[in-house]
Amino acid sequence: MVYYIFQRAYVNNQGGRAAATAVVLFIMVIVISVINFQLMRLSERRK
Repeated sequence: MVYYIFQRAYVNNQGGRAAATAVVLFIMVIVISVINFQLMRLSERRK
């Protein structure tokens, strides 16, 4: 997905689409991080 962002921004000169894709990637990373944090917290409570 990072390569797609690079392609859109610099090769195809579509900065808006690249920025929107970067925001989506950022949100995906945040969601995965929160899920991971919650799972780690849950597993520590079980100990």
